Amino acid sequence: MLLLIQNYFSKTIRYNISLWVLFIIYFSCNIPEANAQWFNANTNKSTEVYLLPSVKSDVLTIVDSAQFLLVFDMEHKDKFIKVWDIESDQKGYALIEDITINNLLEAENIIKNIHSTHANHDSAFIYIRNTTIDSMMVQLGKDTVNLAPDEMKNITLDEGEYLYWAIQKETIPDYGYIYIPDSSDLMLQVGQEFNENKMLEMELDLMDLKDDPEFTMYKRSFLDTVQVSKRINIQNTKSGYDRIQMTGGSKSVDADLLNDDMKKDAWVNVKPMDKPLDTYYDFKRYIQLKYNVAIGMDYMFLGQHSSYVKSGSPNAASGIYRFFGTWEPVNTKDTQGGLIFKIENRHSLTPTAPRHLGYESGSALSTASFKDMGWGLTNLYWRQSFKNNKYGFVLGIMDPGDFIDLFPLLNPYKCFLSEAFFNNPAMAIPNQGIGGAFLAKDLIKNTYVAGGFHDANGEPTNFISNSFKSFAKGEYLYWVELGWNTHTPFLNGENIHVTYWYQDARTDSEGNLISNESQGICFSASTSIHKTTLFSRLAYSQGDGALMRYMVMAGCSYNIVKDDQIGIGVDLGAPVDPEIDESQLGIELYYNMQLTEHVNISPDVQVYINPVYNQEKNAVAIFSFRLRYAL
Repeated sequence: MLLLIQNYFSKTIRYNISLWVLFIIYFSCNIPEANAQWFNANTNKSTEVYLLPSVKSDVLTIVDSAQFLLVFDMEHKDKFIKVWDIESDQKGYALIEDITINNLLEAENIIKNIHSTHANHDSAFIYIRNTTIDSMMVQLGKDTVNLAPDEMKNITLDEGEYLYWAIQKETIPDYGYIYIPDSSDLMLQVGQEFNENKMLEMELDLMDLKDDPEFTMYKRSFLDTVQVSKRINIQNTKSGYDRIQMTGGSKSVDADLLNDDMKKDAWVNVKPMDKPLDTYYDFKRYIQLKYNVAIGMDYMFLGQHSSYVKSGSPNAASGIYRFFGTWEPVNTKDTQGGLIFKIENRHSLTPTAPRHLGYESGSALSTASFKDMGWGLTNLYWRQSFKNNKYGFVLGIMDPGDFIDLFPLLNPYKCFLSEAFFNNPAMAIPNQGIGGAFLAKDLIKNTYVAGGFHDANGEPTNFISNSFKSFAKGEYLYWVELGWNTHTPFLNGENIHVTYWYQDARTDSEGNLISNESQGICFSASTSIHKTTLFSRLAYSQGDGALMRYMVMAGCSYNIVKDDQIGIGVDLGAPVDPEIDESQLGIELYYNMQLTEHVNISPDVQVYINPVYNQEKNAVAIFSFRLRYAL
């Protein structure tokens, strides 16, 4: 916190001294003088600009007296002076006697409009919108526009290339050149983002309103920083969460915040419904920029029908509400630290919850993780990373399944529903509770080592005090993982790894034995090729701590169209029950459709061949429909 206050105080002083100093530092960072300043100037005659302050150096350009010129006054008594010809965008040195130095640089004097001499062109109608909650000043060419929070104004400009400035209190200004095409209705949105040094700076998006209703970038529009031309960076997120760093698997809080905030290529765009949410996303952006807090929520529904059950109804339905987020009070160039939290309510809508429908059908595996839990605190842990995420740890109330034996499709809310895929059933993975995990990457190139411990009797409904009591019993799961990957964050599971785990014997509150000491080993390999993700997993366990004695799992997913995904998985395994010496085969097929910006639906079918606890049927099928609404 002290570091954040220090950074804020130093930024405030710097901006109050002069906004122009930022301009000077940016464009003359290679000049050693601390009091460097650019001046507006022109030439007395046609002047040659040299590469070096020597008459023998190459001539870069010839500057005519009618052209604007910027001069860097080094306060030396040398006969050469550093100049920048803004017409040719060349920097070099010219004779002092050829230059007339005018006033200190004024923004309106460096307008560069290379198309201004073109005749018979139409004007562009520009909407300028302030997307932040603070007032700002935007200068585009000779037009200065003052904007209140979330205010929009308009101006008319001829086709051409203009200098722009976007200035806001306590924020690094944005400036450069922007090209305005003719006969276009454009939206110029100005917001905020963090730069690579974790400092808040202005951000500009230019969008065409005429040809593309989705406000994608106009093909001819570009941002020019006067030295390097580059495309405008149109954000792909609604709240600016694109820089959130994943420290857990694909169903972790970080992953949900990042993925839910991404703009979707949906089948149905309901603007009258989505427009009122702009204020909500502006609020999320504000608290993330100002307080380093990111939040999200969702509601999910799952309905299932089984072709056979031993007793009761073949139908099951459940809902889940979750509120989750992160707070990062420590955020420097090399070190990040934050608190991760998630509270949820899982409730059954039928006498049998989907979590138990598979068991009622005779399968050794559950067909969904949706259960009747009530309210629970499933995440409240501290994460810390060092050396640009080369090392890190998490500690607190956590879901061990967010860190152990990961693969890219491990997400029961969007991908596979079967327990064969939303956890590793041949591993004794406890419920959410107190635990910790660590990571060290690139000790040997492209490798990582991870490990951790967790309360073997974790229970999310315990909340905090009872979680500590459970942890104090001293019954834990321990694990260590060695992995190799080349180009992706290891936590998304796109890698090759081996995991060893050991769990203490477990007892209930009265001291009765629940399970003996258990251990096991797992192997996983997964990769993505274009739009396809492939995975294979093997696992073997000893003892009765895990659900299955062995598991073999394989499958793939494919981004079939838009943001839709189709997936198929196959699993083979046998339970740890000593009375069962048979194996069962499972097949699952799902289709995840991004219906709207906020809603995705997923029909799913699971077939179990030779379900080991079903003596009546050789196969059972579970049909599912899943809906998720995310904000």
